[in-house]
Amino acid sequence: PRGSSPPELALFNDALAPGWGQQVGVATVFTVEDSPSALPRTLLALTVRMQTREQHDNGIDVLVIEGEIDLACSPELRETLHAFAKKKTAVLVLDFNGVEYVDSSGLATLVEYVRLAQPFAGKFGMVGVSARVRTIFDLVRLTEFLPIYPSMAEARAALLAPPGA
Repeated sequence: PRGSSPPELALFNDALAPGWGQQVGVATVFTVEDSPSALPRTLLALTVRMQTREQHDNGIDVLVIEGEIDLACSPELRETLHAFAKKKTAVLVLDFNGVEYVDSSGLATLVEYVRLAQPFAGKFGMVGVSARVRTIFDLVRLTEFLPIYPSMAEARAALLAPPGA
């Protein structure tokens, strides 16, 4: 009936799937009244910002990322990448197959990792970058600095090739 409150909806974090590191969920609740005589409707928008999972693939450390890399979660990504730099990871590939968006803070985090890896000659690349996300990298000319490979096989061949090959 008109005037009754919509059901209470709470903000929540989804349970972590086995093997996943960070998962940040944000729920936004909207109450919409289309007209004075209409019943209020409750809309719920849930955005999973970022999840990460580490794996090893034939001599390459892989960080699988899903969701959005933005100001809210780039500190967690920075922390994860700093851990790879601290371990002096020889080859790191970021799997972007599930990445929907990257903002400037996410781009800065990636550039920071590449700079941290330079003193120990750490190699870095990305695979599975969607056309939408690729446009962001192209726009700011980061593809000259952050290599993007079409597949893991091509990343492996390029990143594990002996110097000068």
